[in-house]
Amino acid sequence: MTITRPTQARGSHLRRLKCGVSNNDWGKLGKQSIVAQFAVTTSAVEDKALDENKPYAEFWMGAHPSLPSYDLSTGQSLQDVLRDNPHLLSTHVSQRFRTTLPFLFKVLSIREPLCIQAHPDLNLAHDLHARDPLTYPDSNHKPEMIVALTPFEALCGFRPLKEIDHFLSSVPPLRNLISDVTAMEVRSACGSAGDGCDQKSAEIALKRAWSELLTAHPSRVRSCAEDLIRFATSRPSNESLAVEHGNLTDLILQLSEHYPDDVGLFAVLFMNHIRLSPGEALFVRSNELHAYLSGDGIECMASSANVVRAGFSRKTKDVDTLISMLTYEYLPPFVVRTPTPYFRVEMSSQQSTSVLYESPAEEFNIIKTSLAPRFATANFRAFRGPTVLICTQGSGKISVGDHTELIECGHVFFAGAGAEIFIQSSSEESLILFQSFCEIEECSSTL
Repeated sequence: MTITRPTQARGSHLRRLKCGVSNNDWGKLGKQSIVAQFAVTTSAVEDKALDENKPYAEFWMGAHPSLPSYDLSTGQSLQDVLRDNPHLLSTHVSQRFRTTLPFLFKVLSIREPLCIQAHPDLNLAHDLHARDPLTYPDSNHKPEMIVALTPFEALCGFRPLKEIDHFLSSVPPLRNLISDVTAMEVRSACGSAGDGCDQKSAEIALKRAWSELLTAHPSRVRSCAEDLIRFATSRPSNESLAVEHGNLTDLILQLSEHYPDDVGLFAVLFMNHIRLSPGEALFVRSNELHAYLSGDGIECMASSANVVRAGFSRKTKDVDTLISMLTYEYLPPFVVRTPTPYFRVEMSSQQSTSVLYESPAEEFNIIKTSLAPRFATANFRAFRGPTVLICTQGSGKISVGDHTELIECGHVFFAGAGAEIFIQSSSEESLILFQSFCEIEECSSTL
């Protein structure tokens, strides 16, 4: 079969992208990183230039100016393509988000924990960007979703206040960082917050406890962190560090290998510990406290690089902003254990599947498609907005209209609004694709 590789015509709806790599310290090293593997496949990094001692943390797919993607055929940036051809976004998307891609798609490969962080909502992002554009380069919010490719761990949101109260009373190294008055406020609020009678008192007590933890003197944090590590290795700690779905002893000790004197070790006792199996997902709201700890994943977010940091970070921290921006209530983590079937696609094989990870954010949704080996096909109905897709396993071909390209593991494509995407597998293993897309029928209010 002949595969056409024409020079991109103006406004072409299918474009293969060359994407950039971020080498953050927390990334997996060398070829252990799937980011590095994809980067070699897409020529973002030459195989001979791959450094086995260098971290390859993120693979960026999108138009964000910090690390933009380029049309592989023409060398034009994706942002310039969209500026010159706004119809590729659709009328509604370009009106809502101007002539830019509303989402940023990534692959993450995590060896060390990311910082304890939150992403500002629209109003706060605007203020932070105006105040400090170097630290906060965007005026946009950043709700995000990560789909696990391998077993994945994260911290997300505050625990129920009763669990935090339990740790304050049973873990002396934590108790030594929180004042008697605040600990008593937490205990008192626990008695009424459970039945919803005094939620405001619970929020005030939690904010005070969290603030005292993050603003504790570094020397005191170091001393208490040493005590916490000793406590976690002692036999009595097994019960003291127990929670409903397990025990935090191993997690604290694992994190201490990377950050032995960091306040983030105590944040574990305030935050929900999330474990994802491959194919499960976590959605992180604006202003929601979180930290990714380990694993590989496909991540999508509103197009922004704003991060407000606290623990587990060697970069600039903004503790005061983090304390003031958070919502101090228990919200169950937004975890997707079973995505819903995606029906706007026709499959040739019953062994093929396509599922939707529906995001509360208007900027993006995620689809995972798995095609059975050897000549299984998927024919997607026209998307009403832009889509970016990446192949994470297998090989085959992808077509939009009469434009057909080979697709292999690590290849990334942009397809414009109105594109009917046809995909066919050719390898002896399943062809797996992840794609992010934005569809807006009319201008609507933002999350």
